[in-house]
This record gives sequence, structure tokens and C-alpha cells, in this order.
Amino acid sequence: MSVVSYIQTVKLIRAAVYLSVALCLGFSTVLTAQVKQPEEVRRELPKAYASFLKKFDTYDVVVKSPKDAPQWWAGAPSVLRDAEGIFWMASRMRTADAPRGLRGYEIQILRSANGINFEL
Repeated sequence: MSVVSYIQTVKLIRAAVYLSVALCLGFSTVLTAQVKQPEEVRRELPKAYASFLKKFDTYDVVVKSPKDAPQWWAGAPSVLRDAEGIFWMASRMRTADAPRGLRGYEIQILRSANGINFEL
């Protein structure tokens, strides 16, 4: 990898991390609404979003939680695709074993050739 490519990749990763934080702050209402059933959430949103939300009726898990237990998750992802077609994802890992404010213990930067199968 050339120095220029490396610098561009670092800038893309930094942008993904900033976007993750912005999404967490900007969409906190939508994130807390996820405890409701999808049908309830759809009824509460403007009709303009109906066709957009149907795209999320089916999904694939691309980053699993480090532990299959309540309050453990991998989330707040941001994904971008670089000029070479590689997908980069910043994902926050969360634990239930820490006090409030310290549960998000790690941001992982993952890479994928196809946008579905990500690896560290």
C-alpha cells in the first residue's frame, strides 16, 4: 500500500468513526424506539418513511456481539466504500459488565470485500 493510499484509508476510517458518533447522538430517539415492535415504530413515523423502512424487514447480521447475553451488543455501525471498492466499517462493542458511561469499550474497524462479510 502506498503512503497516499494509507493516508486516504486513515482519513476514511476517521470519517467512519466520526459518523458513528454523529449517528449515535443524532438518532437517539430512533435507537430508543427499537424496544417497540417494528409495526409500532412504523405507525409512529411519517408515511414518507414507509417504503424506506420496508427495506429493513429482512437483514443479515454482519458483526456479532462478543457475548450472547442481555445488554451485550455490537452496534452503531458506519460503513463506507473506498476508491478501490473495499468496504470499511466502524462498529462499537458494548459490554454489560461495566458501569453506565463505560459500557462502550471498543471501536472496531472492520474490512470487507463484499460489504457483508467483515473481518478485523
